[in-house]
Amino acid sequence: MNNYTGKIELLMIYFGISEQASKYLFHRRRRGYPYKKEGDHNYIQWNTQIQNSFIKLDKTDIDWSKIKFNDDINVLMKHGIVVDNQPKVVVINETKQMRNANLNRRGLPLNMEKIYNRDINIINDNDDDNDDEWTVVVSNRNKRDDKRILRKMGFLPQSK
Repeated sequence: MNNYTGKIELLMIYFGISEQASKYLFHRRRRGYPYKKEGDHNYIQWNTQIQNSFIKLDKTDIDWSKIKFNDDINVLMKHGIVVDNQPKVVVINETKQMRNANLNRRGLPLNMEKIYNRDINIINDNDDDNDDEWTVVVSNRNKRDDKRILRKMGFLPQSK
């Protein structure tokens, strides 16, 4: 998932935020360390409390296209969100994430597996006659990969 759209979708699903909020967070994060250095003209401070503030702001009726990077902290304060009062651990918008939990990255229902299983013959492990057939194995690798990508982009803390 090295493309822009995939990263935006990942932010939307993982943090339970809108597409506009995801795009804003993505570009705002690219203005902070390590992408920009503190003395750089385009540098803007980034930390978990700022990230949590924007996730909380997405619960309001905000027009993300009108927020400017150099004035966004004032916009947060106008909406009653004080950055210093936000938790120092990563939070997610649980209500939207719970809604998105039943969707995959493309917005398709995850219950497609049930439809798939209904349309194929399930291999019975007790069948000794079918030793040369395929077996479907499912893993949680995608969730691990998603967290790795979010860590690399700077939205989750680095593992110790």
